[in-house]
Amino acid sequence: MDPRKLLERAGLEAKGAPEPLYGGDISRVYRLGAYVVKLSPNPPLGLFPAEARGLRSLAERGVRVPRVFFASEEGLILEYLPEGPPDWEGLARMLAGLHLQREASY
Repeated sequence: MDPRKLLERAGLEAKGAPEPLYGGDISRVYRLGAYVVKLSPNPPLGLFPAEARGLRSLAERGVRVPRVFFASEEGLILEYLPEGPPDWEGLARMLAGLHLQREASY
């Protein structure tokens, strides 16, 4: 699927050509303006919705993760976050906070 088609399906619009981003193993990832689009030709059932739930759960607990704009079986649309300087102390605080959370099940 063309990343622009997924943006269209989500009711979102971005100008310009998709720019491939590298580093993933399962999905093809593209940047289109303010969005990152993840696609996979044959993703395991529930892959992208599960990733979206995980990102939203982390965000609810104060972890800075990309905002989820759209998730379906076909792909995922996220906020593009430009790379910044490493913040190891901030990461350590977020991880410590996550480990303080109590859940009914895992």
